[in-house]
Amino acid sequence: MDKIFKVYSVQSEDLSSTQDLLDFEIPEGEMLDLSKSYVSINARVAGDGTGNHVGGIFNIEGVFEMVDAANSRTSDYVPNIALVKNARMVSSQKGMVEELRDVNQLRLLLKNVYESRDKYLSRQHTGLQGIRRGEIWGDLSPLIDVTSETGTGTGKYIDKRIKIPLSDILEIGKVTEFDTGRIGKCKLHLELDMGRLSAAHVQPDVKYFTTDNSGKKNGVLVNTAVAGPLLTAVLGDGTPKTYDEDYQEHLPYYVGMPVVVGSGTLDGADLSNAKNVITDISYNSTTGAVTLTFGTSFGTIAAAGTVGVMIQPAAPGDVTASITLGQAELVLHALGSNNKPASPPAEIEFMKYTLERDDGQGNKGFKRQYEVEPNATNLIVLEKNLSNELLSNLPSDGGYRVAINNELQNDRNVFNYNPLFYHQLSKFSLNQGEEINNVGNIQYVKNPAYDVAAPNNDENRGTLNQLNYIVQPLPITSGMKLVELDIEHSAAAGVKGLNIYKQVVSTI
Repeated sequence: MDKIFKVYSVQSEDLSSTQDLLDFEIPEGEMLDLSKSYVSINARVAGDGTGNHVGGIFNIEGVFEMVDAANSRTSDYVPNIALVKNARMVSSQKGMVEELRDVNQLRLLLKNVYESRDKYLSRQHTGLQGIRRGEIWGDLSPLIDVTSETGTGTGKYIDKRIKIPLSDILEIGKVTEFDTGRIGKCKLHLELDMGRLSAAHVQPDVKYFTTDNSGKKNGVLVNTAVAGPLLTAVLGDGTPKTYDEDYQEHLPYYVGMPVVVGSGTLDGADLSNAKNVITDISYNSTTGAVTLTFGTSFGTIAAAGTVGVMIQPAAPGDVTASITLGQAELVLHALGSNNKPASPPAEIEFMKYTLERDDGQGNKGFKRQYEVEPNATNLIVLEKNLSNELLSNLPSDGGYRVAINNELQNDRNVFNYNPLFYHQLSKFSLNQGEEINNVGNIQYVKNPAYDVAAPNNDENRGTLNQLNYIVQPLPITSGMKLVELDIEHSAAAGVKGLNIYKQVVSTI
């Protein structure tokens, strides 16, 4: 029978931009299926509101900075592998097993190309980012637990284990029979890109609550029956809005949600920007009406029928958000006696990547030769047009060519998304034994804008961008081979940082 065991990181403290290292000691004597093993890290968010928002549960999630502070871009929806910057595995018996630098840059590209939309988006339950999946008003963070049902308590921040498959980190992580009895005790060393991670309060689409018709039916407070403190409101725009019994699945409010008055008056007094927290949500099964109860009165009604106030979610600036990662562990899947091979393999052959960095220094025409390993079978070139960029979306608008041992592989320049580009991509994927599932190279975003008149809440949940990369299959040769890159840019920025990944055959 197979067994699962956990190896805790040598570093026990919480992770930060100054403590971003993890080391795991893998014991010897086990036959491991690394393809089912993963790194697990506990994630926790917190939010501190002010005024009448104190005690509220803000919609806080983790965000990744895809470039740098000067060129901030935090709308991308990316897998957890974006956390891993560098990785290395060493063995007490065999020495270096595999090392890969700039892990996240390579993996985000490969996942973008090889994974279908559904698979790419399916990791939400193991991640720390929310993404709109069906509801037009927005999404909820996977790091909070909320309810829209009466009597079930309030929302709360939760501890959540985020998962990074070992196969996403290193190529050795794809091996299904890793014999530590022969290889010996191993150590997995990770350097995390903690400087890219932060927390943010995600505000649902305000337009839904204000100018859109569906928002108006949900966002106006109606209290025309009783004079006195304004502590409750029936959803509607003059008459109660009716809901079915599954109202909690589609209601853009939850118990503990901080809200603010977008516009409206109470007995002639302007209530704009008044803060509050929803403390209860009740449903009338006879009328289908939903009533919100607030923690603090918005004011006192002198006479019935004088209230017309529209509420909306609290703004991001109303909270100080934070996220903490810690309690890291490596979850290993060990094969039981019934599943172990009768005779363990004498060697393991796998493909791994080596990295060479270069800098085009802003030249519009960049031409350079590189010596590439004899056993390299594929080449991936990622161009970083902005400082510290994870995923470039600026195309080589002048095209590119590749020559191997001074022989051009194409008789004309390759431009992004023309037939020759797809021909190169097809050859590359076939040489890797993979199937392309995203030929449009969609960059998935977390909260695409919604408009009732022109809905953008489509299944792609992303924007079509021309990701900038070069792929080239390589022949295996008896000696080092020369690979020449000829890249042209017409843009003023020219060619800047280059990450040149070479996929090579390796054995241990």
